[in-house]
Amino acid sequence: NLDMTLDAGHGSRSAADAEATLAIAPILEQLFREKPEGESPPLPVDLRAKGNADLAALGAFFDPEIHTMRGKLDFIFTADGTSAAPNARGNINLREGYYEHRPSNTRLRNIVFVADLAPDAWRIVEASARDADRGRVELQGAVGFSAPEPPSLNFSLTARNAHLLNMPGAKGAFSGELRLTGTTEDALFAGTLNLRPLAVQVEHFIGSSVPEIDVVEVEVYGGESEQAAGLLENIELALQVVLDQQSYVRGLGLDSELKGKVDIAGTAADPQASGTLTIV
Repeated sequence: NLDMTLDAGHGSRSAADAEATLAIAPILEQLFREKPEGESPPLPVDLRAKGNADLAALGAFFDPEIHTMRGKLDFIFTADGTSAAPNARGNINLREGYYEHRPSNTRLRNIVFVADLAPDAWRIVEASARDADRGRVELQGAVGFSAPEPPSLNFSLTARNAHLLNMPGAKGAFSGELRLTGTTEDALFAGTLNLRPLAVQVEHFIGSSVPEIDVVEVEVYGGESEQAAGLLENIELALQVVLDQQSYVRGLGLDSELKGKVDIAGTAADPQASGTLTIV
């Protein structure tokens, strides 16, 4: 067996503690066994893993000027099938989580994420978060497995007066429902979000001079990006953002109401937005 242990920390705090055991002998036996030409049977999988993580300590590995997070994450995972049908079981449990995206001042509190992993489906048992103004976001759904068909997707994201836009120049709350359905090869992400209230301060976006931007070239390995882009290309978009009331544009002599709709089509890899916004 191959025994693996992860013990990551930041300063005196433990960030993650995990251990896993993988049966190597059956895999090597399968790889070196004589097989008919062209035959490539799936590899046997026998894996046991468990662990926990302190998100506050893990957050030190991300840019603290952008992300802040807290919470305790626990997981258990087993698989005793093959690479084609791993027969995976386990659970993921995160409670009392907190996340802040500092550039947009978006803050989510009381984050809960509980998932149950079974051979036929990975289901979200509970997933929700609140903002400081008692807005709420909830996620439900599952990924289904029925080989040889591609995994099925059935997720629903509901927002109830969720204040996810809290920048100095723009503050707004979202309400509505978005659904992701289909398969990993042909999916649809659709729904409507109402953006109200919304307050935009024009002077925060229009200045007297053009800011200088430092450009840094970064080399990125393209394999994983191409794989992610391939999945996003399979997700068709049919989204609508509605501004119908309590949406205002102020500053630089303006004090007007904003109304309109924005439709987002295309794919998740190449979204196409169109619509009309009118200052009343």
